[in-house]
Amino acid sequence: MSTTRQHLIETHTREGEHAVARSKFHKTMSGHFSKLAAMHDDDADQATLYQSIADGHSGMTTECTDQAAYHTDCAKSLAQTQKAAGMDGDRFADIVPDGIQGVIKQFSNNVMVPRVGAPTAPEAPNVPQEFQDLVKIE
Repeated sequence: MSTTRQHLIETHTREGEHAVARSKFHKTMSGHFSKLAAMHDDDADQATLYQSIADGHSGMTTECTDQAAYHTDCAKSLAQTQKAAGMDGDRFADIVPDGIQGVIKQFSNNVMVPRVGAPTAPEAPNVPQEFQDLVKIE
């Protein structure tokens, strides 16, 4: 089972690789549609259409390249943060959560609200006599 940090590093790495693949695809498509626009210079409407599609793919190439750089930087910074914090190994793997969420020093002023069919609240706690000292409130 991986930690959240390892999961994020793997996710950003995978997203960066995917963005690089998308960038290559859009660059290829931009080149194809630019060639189609050049082939149809006799028909201005088709040439304009193909060129606008090529420009769209060219814009997506830039966008995907920026995304790849972002995800790669995120993965690197997460790895560096982990090393800088001294958590690059399984140093913290032996820490077991103990389940303690807090210590209540006093009882709250909450009052039970009676509901239809519910048992009534006891006047005094149901505690055997020998344990009364443990639960008394001063």
